[in-house]
Amino acid sequence: MCCTDAYDLPKVSPQTPSTTTTTTTPPPPTVDSYYQQRYDVHREHQNYLDAEDRLENRHKSRINHVINDWNILEDRYQGLRVTDVKKAEDFKHEVTLRYEPLFLIELKLPLLTR
Repeated sequence: MCCTDAYDLPKVSPQTPSTTTTTTTPPPPTVDSYYQQRYDVHREHQNYLDAEDRLENRHKSRINHVINDWNILEDRYQGLRVTDVKKAEDFKHEVTLRYEPLFLIELKLPLLTR
């Protein structure tokens, strides 16, 4: 499974006129159990730290998944570049368009102006 499937990013395709427009709404983000449990005076700080650890682990997992997918696509690009340079550049452009928003969201970088 490609990481973009997990993030519900739109597939990039060449600009072709379309007669129908379909919009999909991404599923709501999963709420951590910290926000669903009752307040416990004696364990509040520990519950918060546990939730913070879960969030950090989830973030690291998502980043690792994106990096692994990116490396696979980079290897595919390098192989394609040997056989057909034009297709390789088109592939690179498409992959960049798909992954750039994801990197900007995950790394919380400002959008670059071009």
